[in-house]
Amino acid sequence: MTYQAFEESIEGGRPIELYKFTIGLTIYRYTSAEDTVTPSFDPTPYLSRQIDRNNPNVSNVDRNQELEVTLPSDDDLSRRFMTSTPGPEVSLTVTRFHRGDTQAYVIWRGKIVSASYVENANLCKLAGSTAERTFNKPLPRFRYQSLCNHVLYDANCTVVRSSYLYSGTVTAASGNEVTINNLALKGPTWAIGGYVNIDDTDYRMVLDQSGDVVTVLLPFDEAVLGKTAEVYAGCDHTIGTCNGKFSNAVNYGGFPFVPKINPFEEGL
Repeated sequence: MTYQAFEESIEGGRPIELYKFTIGLTIYRYTSAEDTVTPSFDPTPYLSRQIDRNNPNVSNVDRNQELEVTLPSDDDLSRRFMTSTPGPEVSLTVTRFHRGDTQAYVIWRGKIVSASYVENANLCKLAGSTAERTFNKPLPRFRYQSLCNHVLYDANCTVVRSSYLYSGTVTAASGNEVTINNLALKGPTWAIGGYVNIDDTDYRMVLDQSGDVVTVLLPFDEAVLGKTAEVYAGCDHTIGTCNGKFSNAVNYGGFPFVPKINPFEEGL
């Protein structure tokens, strides 16, 4: 039988759905089946979980649809969202096939954009959005402003990320504060606006720096004491920092000489 024949069959269909969550280098493979499933097209086992989703009609998938996936709150994946959002993007691929059939179809692919806890915090509800839905929204163009419109280290900025990397060991960690040995040698504000990457698995934006201590946007999910931290320099998007810190004024993406006083409002 073909996949479509299984889907339309009254008694012959035995559907199985596979959920593949990817967070950086960590992958969670789950299935809604009653047992562990190792499909022929993916030799890695998918663990049986109490997992559910909305949009049950998958025969004609709307690529712009949002998806809600529900898991027990004590699951390893659910716990990643309890204290803070993971730094790396959380992607999800949902695949559907039937037992006894080798044909499988990806019925949804996108990223997790939010997490909430319901049913007295016994369940974790993950909301996902597709790339198609994201691009259907109006996106702002560059603004006529003195600050640079580029994202640090992107193709428009052109600054080479690896040239502004400091690697050190985490010697202390408490909440949002992480101490990285000898980071102060890079300068008192060198890391502000940049980010800290721990063992290439999770990262956080740096809000402040005091010597070797950086204050990150959110605490890391796991213990980081003794681990290797890669710290990337930050930028405040001013022409002075672009030129003095990165020698990159030629690629500055702002309008640094925009008057601070609007003559149409204040007069000449």
